[in-house]
Amino acid sequence: MEAAVWYTQLDQFNPDQILESRIYQTRTQSTNSQAGAEDVSFLDEIAAATAAPGGGSAAAYAGALGAALTAMVSGLTIGKKKYVEVEAEMQAVLVQAEEYGKH
Repeated sequence: MEAAVWYTQLDQFNPDQILESRIYQTRTQSTNSQAGAEDVSFLDEIAAATAAPGGGSAAAYAGALGAALTAMVSGLTIGKKKYVEVEAEMQAVLVQAEEYGKH
């Protein structure tokens, strides 16, 4: 984490700003205070039929991650002789993936 903070020059970064870290700390404290409590992961919390703090953020992140992976694959495909037949389509996919990743 320190390297990411340094490279992105986030001078006033605080690890408590990371939602997953706060959820983990809360779950750890809760589990430690309850003898025999089940070990519930972040994914279990999101999957529960309750309003999970950060559920919308998790959905947005999953969508952005999908767009980023799509952009990566299109970028790896563009310019390869083996995929010259689909290059125009991959360029269109790349543009769309980059647009989805921005929102």
